[in-house]
Parts: sequence; C-alpha cells; structure tokens
Amino acid sequence: MSEGKKVKNADDLLQNSMDKTIRRGRELIIDAINIGISSVAPSSVVGNRVRHSGNSLEIMDAYGLVHSFDLSGYDGIYVVGFGKYISFFAEAIEMKLGDIILDGVVLDAKRYAHGRPKKIKVLRGSHPIPSDDNIAAARYIIDFVEGLPTDAFVLALVMGGASALFSYPIEPITINDLVEATKTMLMEGLDIYDINTIRKHISNIKGGKFAEVVYPRKLVGLVISDIPGDNISFIGSGPTSPDPTTYQDAHRIIQRYNMEEKLPESVIQVINRGVRGEISETPKPESKIFKNVDNFVIANNSLALRTIHNYFRSKKIECLLLTDRLRGEAREVGKALGSIIYSYPELNSRSKPTAIICGGETMVTVRGHGKGGRNQELALSVAIELNGILKSRKIVFASIGTDGIDYIEDVAGGIVDKFSYERAKKEGIDPLLCLENNDSYTFFKTLNDHIITGITGTNVADIMIGIHLD
Repeated sequence: MSEGKKVKNADDLLQNSMDKTIRRGRELIIDAINIGISSVAPSSVVGNRVRHSGNSLEIMDAYGLVHSFDLSGYDGIYVVGFGKYISFFAEAIEMKLGDIILDGVVLDAKRYAHGRPKKIKVLRGSHPIPSDDNIAAARYIIDFVEGLPTDAFVLALVMGGASALFSYPIEPITINDLVEATKTMLMEGLDIYDINTIRKHISNIKGGKFAEVVYPRKLVGLVISDIPGDNISFIGSGPTSPDPTTYQDAHRIIQRYNMEEKLPESVIQVINRGVRGEISETPKPESKIFKNVDNFVIANNSLALRTIHNYFRSKKIECLLLTDRLRGEAREVGKALGSIIYSYPELNSRSKPTAIICGGETMVTVRGHGKGGRNQELALSVAIELNGILKSRKIVFASIGTDGIDYIEDVAGGIVDKFSYERAKKEGIDPLLCLENNDSYTFFKTLNDHIITGITGTNVADIMIGIHLD
C-alpha cells in the first residue's frame, strides 16, 4: 500500500468557499499540502537519497551531503526500525536495498502499519499511549540485535512516534506508570524536548541506550525528523544518538511544571536515583559506542516547506518561507501568524497574492474540557485574529500535521478564511468560547472545515500555510 498523498475531503473544503477568490486560495493551499506531504513520503525520500552500487552504500542527507559506506566486509545488512509509519519506511528501504538485506524487524503503530515489506518483519504497538505490546516488541528487537554477529552492519530506521512505541521502562516503572506519566506530560503542556528528556531517563533503550545494545556492530541510523531543528537526540527520544541531557535536567523539568505529585511515584524514584548517581547516565558523545555509529536525517520539515515554496513560485505567487522551527502555545502563535499574513505584503511592498509558509510544532496547555489538537487550535486562533481585521477579506490559512493526525485520529488539521468566524456565529458557535474551552474540534466540525488526509505514511511535524489574495 503506498502512502496517501492527497487531502481526501478537498471537494467539501472547496464548497465552503464564500466566493471565487477564497475558493482559489483554498485550492492553492490544498495543492500545496498534497505536494508537501508527497515530497517527504518514505518512497520519495528513499528513492532520491539512498543508493546502492556494487559494494558502496550512499546516503544523501536532508542538507545535500553525500555519505558513503563500504560494504565489502559484510555479507549484507540487517534492518531494524521504530516509529509511526515505519512500515512504509521499511517497505521503501526494501524496494531499494532488497538484494543486500539479510533480515530485519521494525515496530509500527497498529493503526498505521500499512507498509508491506517482505523480508522485514513488522511488529505492532500502540501510539501515542504505550502498552504491553510495545514493551514486548522492544524486547523482541533487542533480542534480534543481540543475536546478530558482532561484526554485522545494522541499518536503523527512526521516525517520530518511536518515543511512545519503542518503550522499555527502567524498573520499578510499570506499563501503567508509563501510561500515566505520558498522559500527565501531554496534559501539562510540556513541549517535545521536555517530554523526551524525561522519557530518555526512565528508559532502558532511549537516549542512545539502543546504540549500546547494537555495539560493537556497525550502526547507521536513517532518520525522518519530526522535531523542529532536527536534533537527532530528541527524534524518537534518540535511541541511536548520544544524549546531551542528564537526570538533573529531567529533575528540573519536573520541578518547573510542579509535577512531583502528579507523576507516578516510580518515575520520581527513578529520576531521583539517577540524580544521586545510583543509575548510570544515558551515553554521552564521548562514549566509545558512538565511534561505530553514524546518524543521518534524510527528510524533515524543511524539505516539505521548500517543496511548497517552489510550488508557489511556479504559480507566480510571492512566497515567504518564515521558519521550520515554530514553537510556542498554539493560540498565541495563531495570533501572530494571522497578523503576519495580513501585514506582510503591505509592509514589504509586495503585490498580492502572497503566501507565507512555516513549520514546526506548537503545544496546547489544556484549560477547558473541549476536544481538538494543536493545529486546529492554531487555525481557530488565526480565524479569530482575521475577524478583527476589517480591511481585507481575502485571506486563507491552514495548519496540518503531516502525519494526518492532529491529536484526534482522522483529522489532520483545519482550514480557515476571513469568513470562518462569521460562518461559525451563524451556526450558533462562539469561536472565542471554543478557543477558551480548547474545543477547536467543534468549531471545525460545525464548519465542515477539518482537513482529512488519511494515512500519509510520513511524519515531519506540522505545516502552516497562509495566502493573502486581495
């Protein structure tokens, strides 16, 4: 099964246009989303960036650098992997390197494991909340690697979602404790860096500890990044990468968010033991195990944004690529983006239409009892901001998760325009109340303006696109 590449409900989204100009803006954004997601699909990325000829394996990273490995001393390679949609990644690698793959096993989320490799075994776990299946699968992968020859070549595929999927907690932390800790961190609004710092220090395999399992075998990690800035030590909680963070860092995060009484006692116990030096730190860059390890990001948010940027330029639309490292509270980021999209052409003497694109990963601090995700909340905030601008009515904006999931399954994000606020009010929905109650889902459900992509097969964080048309 190939990765999904199109917005599934495009016709519905276009029917919600209030006039021809808004329809055109929605068309452009939908096309841009399709093109952006396709550019970072594993089949496309592996096809363009992984090459095997004779005894040489060549990998082009996301920054255009080519890295070569001599395979003449190996009978072939072994593949392991973990992350949401990793089965698609494995399928693509097998299509490209099948002749030299000896064996392999990867761990995907049950709902998203639609890739169909033939040589590589696909295990299934739960996401975003871990389960006993995840721990059993992690143990299986550890046993698989430990059973390989000590001079083997191991290719590790890593994608976002590995933090939850590839779980093997330090005792006495149980699976129930791990579930409770995960839910608590998500509800408290921790960003991904803080969450993964804690995850790395309560795990037997995160934060470079899986690289310890692989050592002394050769390890090459191929990474599809869902982390703004592409810090490999945080992507999937860095199972193959040196970890610059410490138990003390994890302890500070817990204190900062006042989570001492909210996290399970076993989690606090492990962190405190680590601070006291009773548990070994995660392996650091100077560790000998990393002398035999290479990690490469081969796809990221920037690649998708550059592809979208080129698409708009081909349409003769002035386009500003703002950033691929957007962070912050979704509702506050939405306010800023709404203002920037409106002001950019006039402040910079640009003729319309203009497009602004950016990417990253915002967060939501849950205050109410509604439903939604960070992309929906961000887009709702933009709609509210646009409603306060009287001069222009021809702005369209969308925010989506490239994995097709904005916290709620089957919803990738939402699309709004200058009329969205008024349309909601006419339907008896108060956008301000929806935002206050973290109920962006109801806002978009009422307008039928959820963006639905279905299975995308990839995950490079979020994409935001705004077009100013008049």
